Amino acid sequence: MKELLEPLLRYPGVRQVALVSRDGIPVAVPGPETSPSAGEEPWRDPQILAALVAAWMEELKEALGRMSWDTPQRVQLRAARGTLLLLPTSGAVLAVVLERGGAPEQLWLHMAGAAGRIRRVLRGMAQGEPAPAAPARGHQAHDPCSEPDAALPAEGGAPSSIPGREAEEPRGY
Repeated sequence: MKELLEPLLRYPGVRQVALVSRDGIPVAVPGPETSPSAGEEPWRDPQILAALVAAWMEELKEALGRMSWDTPQRVQLRAARGTLLLLPTSGAVLAVVLERGGAPEQLWLHMAGAAGRIRRVLRGMAQGEPAPAAPARGHQAHDPCSEPDAALPAEGGAPSSIPGREAEEPRGY
């Protein structure tokens, strides 16, 4: 899963990316595996970030449920030291921490692309397909699906993609 999130780290202003389960367990946190020392920013610790994300999403869900609103599709918290972006997906939450002054508007589409790739991998794993393997060290295989700008899967697929069925001619109106 980390290889699906690593492209998000390349965008300007992104400090941390994490995939967090809804109960607060960090599923995947790309980047160096370090715990913050005293005086550093505590959100760099994956356990603290995961707990914050899960607790905040649960609070939002409860508060919005009282107003008969659906679960939020995108959540943005802009604070003095940076911005926290949350995107719920497939039983987990994709979290991105931006530095102060970062442009979250430019990142939402890339986060949705990463979430779509995560859904595809999870769907494939549910159908018994193995998870994609990470490239060996020193050998960087180029996979267009791992790029931040890769297309999301189509919901229904085109009629021509159904085996044994010819493509239908477009009808003029």
